[in-house]
Amino acid sequence: ILVVTRKIINITGNARNIEGKAVLEVEKIGTYFIADMKQWDKEWENRRIKVIGDLEVNEKNKSMYIKHPVVQRL
Repeated sequence: ILVVTRKIINITGNARNIEGKAVLEVEKIGTYFIADMKQWDKEWENRRIKVIGDLEVNEKNKSMYIKHPVVQRL
């Protein structure tokens, strides 16, 4: 059984491309995968951004995904 917790998240961090996936790296918190995105475009990569979306945490491996993201460059 896969247990997933969900909530709305509003978080700021840095856009990165890691292992073929778009992620948001947040200092002292961790890495959030952006659901259904393979990579950030060049003008977004390594920039400070804010993401609002539905946070899903896989309780088995603790991976964090942001679904339905709304993204703003800061």
